[in-house]
Amino acid sequence: MTAMLLCYCTFTNKVIAQDDCSELPVPIISGSSIINIETCAGEIIDVPAFTGTNLDATKVTWTNNNPNIGLPASGTGNIFSFVTNANIIKPEFAQIKVTPVSEYGCVNSNAIETFTITVNPLPQLPITRDINVLADDLPVSINEGAMSIGDYSLCWYTDPTQACSPKAPIHSEKDKNTYDYWVKSQSRAGCLSDFAKVTVNILSRNAVETVNNVSLQIYPNPAKDELRIEGGELRIEKVEIGSLSGTILITEINFTGKISVSALPQGIYLLKVYTDKGVILKKVAKV
Repeated sequence: MTAMLLCYCTFTNKVIAQDDCSELPVPIISGSSIINIETCAGEIIDVPAFTGTNLDATKVTWTNNNPNIGLPASGTGNIFSFVTNANIIKPEFAQIKVTPVSEYGCVNSNAIETFTITVNPLPQLPITRDINVLADDLPVSINEGAMSIGDYSLCWYTDPTQACSPKAPIHSEKDKNTYDYWVKSQSRAGCLSDFAKVTVNILSRNAVETVNNVSLQIYPNPAKDELRIEGGELRIEKVEIGSLSGTILITEINFTGKISVSALPQGIYLLKVYTDKGVILKKVAKV
């Protein structure tokens, strides 16, 4: 028996005798078209087209042992571009097995090629806060305007359409009252979170004195089970916690100094503290 008999051949509804199989070319997939891929959740993957000897890429069959990455469990032909699952919370690994098939329908099951697709989750949004600075104190770094959660680094933007920098920008302008910067969390795998905004407020000395006179302590932040709020001279009348889009999730009318956040998923939330002096808005994190 020759090496050619390692394949079996079929036409529509006709099985070719093994003796005839030796007369048909054996399909082989080129190793150069099989590469391992690593990417991030929600990204578009472009899988290289299958190439090889005596190969019909439209008839090639493949299987995927982890559809959670966003790719079906099996298919025929080249794997077209697809968007990875944006909702994964841990790295997902998929093994793709590709079986070569010739234009005659000859399947070479002894020449299966394998590659892996790794999809990494997106990091959490960084915790951000506004920065109040005197015009006389410029220039200043805005590094204190953001803090990463977990084992992530920060990636800063002066313009969300430009490339990011691992170093926080130095702010020096004072022609306007407010300036916005953007920041993302970046994982070791190179995946980036959505944008978070840091606003720089340019204040007069009188304004800074007024802000300092408003004593409000919020801790711990990030919080796991409960958030404590101390108003000092302020009388706290009501506390709300909502999503960044404005949806109210928790309301505490008879505030006793603390509010439970244990039921909230991990993430960034907007805290509204209603006092006798007005409403104070702060961002808080749940871990």
